[in-house]
Amino acid sequence: MKEQQNLMRTIFKYAITFTILGLLFCSCSKPDDLCGIVTNGDVEWNDYRGDYDYYLIVDGERRYVTEKIYSQYAIGESVCLYY
Repeated sequence: MKEQQNLMRTIFKYAITFTILGLLFCSCSKPDDLCGIVTNGDVEWNDYRGDYDYYLIVDGERRYVTEKIYSQYAIGESVCLYY
């Protein structure tokens, strides 16, 4: 009976440990999504690619976006950027 209780405690400890580690790795592996109001936009020439890079500034945070997304939003509009 005592051996069975020790075994159950050990299994429980490992289950909790692996659950916590799994949550930490999953939550840290995804880039942050960003929702807010477009406060500005920016375009820069990229010499390496020979093309433009497009950025939206959402609540003061500058994020790279595609040209299509850049052209869809105006200053003051609400946006959610998913990565």
